[in-house]
This record gives sequence, structure tokens and C-alpha cells, in this order.
Amino acid sequence: MKDYNDTEFDKAVKSAVAPVFEADAELNRKVMYAAVVGKKSEKEKKRAFALRPGTVAALIGAVVLCSAGVYAATRLMKPQETDHAIFVGNSEYVDDEAIATLDPTEPVSPGYETTRETYDTYEEGLEATGFGIGFSQDYELCETVGVSVTTGPDNYRNTSLNAWFRYGENGVFNVYSDKSEGNIAEDAAYVVPIPNKTNVREYTSSNGETFVLADGSTDGVTKTYVLIAYDSARGVITFQDMGDDEIHAVLDSVELR
Repeated sequence: MKDYNDTEFDKAVKSAVAPVFEADAELNRKVMYAAVVGKKSEKEKKRAFALRPGTVAALIGAVVLCSAGVYAATRLMKPQETDHAIFVGNSEYVDDEAIATLDPTEPVSPGYETTRETYDTYEEGLEATGFGIGFSQDYELCETVGVSVTTGPDNYRNTSLNAWFRYGENGVFNVYSDKSEGNIAEDAAYVVPIPNKTNVREYTSSNGETFVLADGSTDGVTKTYVLIAYDSARGVITFQDMGDDEIHAVLDSVELR
């Protein structure tokens, strides 16, 4: 794992987190992916939203609403995979070629607005949204916690919770969760694009939940993505500069709220 001094670490975190608070990058990802994937659903005149609320540039990706599904002993839905993503929901709405060629610099389509609030603690963010990926232990925040609400055509409303945490001396991980409402296809897909996807594997936590992990790399930096879909909420945890033992320790502490 890469060693950071304090200055390098602060620069890395600020650089990674900055796009979260820039509406252009966020809305680009949302609207562009919705435009591509949404064309595939005509039934009941509901859109198969595959939105990409901006999280971290090239780090975390997509947001899409799925139907609740049927759960056995676990609350988690098991993701499927394509060459460039992992997802849950109807595979007919997942255009792998479009995912691979998304360009966040394209102009934003009109009709979407985003408002944001920041909170000093992750628990405050969880309380504000009423859902999210919780933890049974405390982790040190890197930045303030962000809650975003995006509204758009057809009564679309997406509420998201985003936070960065430190782990150990060098590791960081991002926790993103969201919930969508509105005129959305019940079987729409929730997609997490992963650049140069590799090393897909499973881990069963100490409390019996089975997580699917996938590695992705950009500019020589490898990150591990874990898609978390349960009940009506969706999310992804992205780990950087953390080994599998450290990732497993975090996953052991996950609480689905």
C-alpha cells in the first residue's frame, strides 16, 4: 500500500472528494446514464433509471433503483456482473458498452436540480436521510458528511448520503448510499461502473451477510468496490489502499439501516 505524509493525504482526499460538491459533474453522470439506459424501458411508460449521482470522479459510479426482491436469511441482494460493472436488477437495462464510454464532460441535460447539506458526523447524516449503510463501530471521518437531494422530470427524487473515512495509517474508504422515488420502473437496475474490472470475489461476514467485491484501477491506482443493495436502499463502499483483511473488518461491522 502507498504511504502518505499528512500533506499528500490531505491533497488526495480533497481532490477525490471535491467533485461530490460540484453539480455539473454530478448531474452529468446522472443524466447521461439515465438517457442511455432509460431508453430501454417502455412498459407502463416508466423509465428504467440508471442514474449516476456523482460521488468521486472515476471512483464510485452508478445509482439505479431496483425492485425490492425476495430475501432469505440475508437482506442483501447478490450483484451480477458485466465486463465493466456490477449491478442488481433487470439486466435488460444495463448497457455495458454505454457504461464503458460514459464521458462526464458532456453537457448536462436540463430539468435536474440538486441541493446539498453537510453534517459533522455520519450519524447525523443517517438521521437526516432515514436510511443508509451504518456501522457497529466508529471510524474517523476525512471530511464533512454530504446529503444531496436531486429532483427531476416525472416526479423523480433521489436522496443520497456520502462520507469518507480513514482506516489505519494509509487506508481510506467511501460510503455512498441512496434511495430513489418517482416514475421509475420497478425492475430498474442499480449499476456500479468499475474501470478495468478484475478479481471479483465473495466474502461472508461474521454476521452472515455475503458481499461481492470487485477491484478496479485508474491511473495505476487500484480500488475495491462493494455494491450493497437491500430493501429499498442501494449503495456502494469503495476502498483504497486497504488489503482484504482490512476490508473484511469493515464489512464485518456493516449495519443495514
